[in-house]
Amino acid sequence: MPSLYITEYSTEGVDAMGKTMPAAVEPSITVQKVTIGETSAQSAVLNAQTTLVRLHTDAACHVAFASEPTATTGNMRLAIDGTEYLAVRPGGSVKVAVIAG
Repeated sequence: MPSLYITEYSTEGVDAMGKTMPAAVEPSITVQKVTIGETSAQSAVLNAQTTLVRLHTDAACHVAFASEPTATTGNMRLAIDGTEYLAVRPGGSVKVAVIAG
């Protein structure tokens, strides 16, 4: 079954000059796997310290972020084998929803 992989990070990298780099610091906090189907499916709540997520999908899909999200084909689209890095507000109330598309 196609899946959306959500890797959660708490910090971005910093170079030797103290400037933020466009890279996440490993190890990640956690990785979630959500099955992509014809109806919207939600992840678990993101960790309260998560500020950056890496979304990777092995099928075309649409994603939404909220405390109780429902993904539709009108939401942000990820292409097959697509990967996106997105900032999220920390706090422990955000989930990711996904639907095929």
